[in-house]
Amino acid sequence: MRKSLWKRKGGWSAVAGVAVASVALAACGSSDDAGDGGSATGKRGGKVTIATYGGKTEDVMKAVYFTPEFKARTGISMSFDAPLDYAKLQTQVESGNIQWDMTSGDPYMAIAQCGTVFAKIRSDPAMFKEKYRDVVGDCVLPRDAGSFIKAYNAKTFADDPPSSWADFFDVEKYPGKRAVPSFYYNGIIEGALLADGVAPEDLYPLDLDRAFKKMDSIRGDLLVYNTLAQSIQQQVSGDVAMGIYTDSAAWQAADAGATIEPIWDQAFIYINLWTVTEGTPNRAAVDQVINYVLNPRLQTEAAEMWPVSPALKDAKQPRYPNELFKKYSLAVPEHEEVAIPFDQQWYADNYEELNQRFTAWISG
Repeated sequence: MRKSLWKRKGGWSAVAGVAVASVALAACGSSDDAGDGGSATGKRGGKVTIATYGGKTEDVMKAVYFTPEFKARTGISMSFDAPLDYAKLQTQVESGNIQWDMTSGDPYMAIAQCGTVFAKIRSDPAMFKEKYRDVVGDCVLPRDAGSFIKAYNAKTFADDPPSSWADFFDVEKYPGKRAVPSFYYNGIIEGALLADGVAPEDLYPLDLDRAFKKMDSIRGDLLVYNTLAQSIQQQVSGDVAMGIYTDSAAWQAADAGATIEPIWDQAFIYINLWTVTEGTPNRAAVDQVINYVLNPRLQTEAAEMWPVSPALKDAKQPRYPNELFKKYSLAVPEHEEVAIPFDQQWYADNYEELNQRFTAWISG
């Protein structure tokens, strides 16, 4: 989840991310069979380059979506580039020299630059799970969802384990280091407000002054990480009493031997997307790609390889490879039910101020 961040009217700065797509969704609905990849014009074939953040997520894309079956059905040659850099993407669009036809990044970025950097789409929100329909928009096409969860050291707090955001911020009752990402899009701001008594339904618009005041209460106990690899190592080493992690990072840490336990109550959900670059010369081929990948069966298969939850409402419940994987998967109904989606429109409208304030806070 470590990414780059642009400023709304030009220039870009650093931190953030998740992506979106753009295309007509004919024939994508509830079928369990992948689409044939045909475009509205009947054309097949071509080349499409997608920019991702690399790593395991890209591996899952290749293993599930862009298989020999995909090539046989569509005739399209896919290539991948990483890492996705929003400044580079904007430069491509402004110069007309587009190298990335599609990207995989953050909803609020796509909302903020819809119709300028990202191409518009036609989509039916009813295709998606009710919990994720609010994020579906002109340039936002969900693929699946992950989450930021709280996790604690099970050895340290074996007798009276923490269970809430209030516990996360209570360093007297639950002493020890708090691991926090160096980027703002992680749930700590929302968590601070919940710990301070704000009801979940009243979170947005976020009261930043109140949130940062609450966050100051754990400033002396912070252990900041810059990458997911660092967060995994912190958990495995036992240096942290509690932390905020992606569900996938916590799963990998537990799989590597970390004695941690997740807290799913009031986890925060982020959406992974397909996005199309505004002005791509390969739009017909991109339309074929989207027609193929918007498929509930494929989303379920992805959720069986990586602890995400399918976005399409007709996707079946994944068959988890083992109990540890299931423990950290957002797709488990009991997990998804108690998790809270980020308000992507609020982030689209406020990420510049939030980035500045959070960067100053985490650095100070």
